[in-house]
Amino acid sequence: MATIQITVSGIDELVVDYDKFIFDMRNNMVVPLDEAAAKYLKVLSANFASRGALFNEPWPPLSEATIRDKRNLMKTGGAISTAPLVRTGAFRSGFGRGISGLTKAFLYNTQKYALLHNEGGTSVYNGKRVNIPRRVLADVDTERINMVAAVFTDWFNKIIKKNRL
Repeated sequence: MATIQITVSGIDELVVDYDKFIFDMRNNMVVPLDEAAAKYLKVLSANFASRGALFNEPWPPLSEATIRDKRNLMKTGGAISTAPLVRTGAFRSGFGRGISGLTKAFLYNTQKYALLHNEGGTSVYNGKRVNIPRRVLADVDTERINMVAAVFTDWFNKIIKKNRL
């Protein structure tokens, strides 16, 4: 009777590679999180420049009263533009990103009125109640979901290759 012998080797190396893979998956998630947040931040900047067109929601024009107020402010240095959402430049330059723990990234704007402009609503200006139209600054759509997914897919493939799995 013939005997066939099967020898399995490389198990120890595979376990070490797998442990490194698990470490990367648990502890280095900030790499794709930060990259995805950085890319999304560029999207927000491009959307601001396109005045909402990037998310297919062009911003409504300013009211004549608002344009008049901004022109008066420009004469005294209180405004730099009559464009929507630009008075001093603080709002446009207020976008940023951050990481929270190992599993969360976030985008923000330092100006407290950012959410009001993004969603629309009412506010008080010079003692009068005014309607603020929705001017989309940030949104989640299929294109951006795919952009973030691609960042994670690329990162995952690099981790697999690095750890020889």
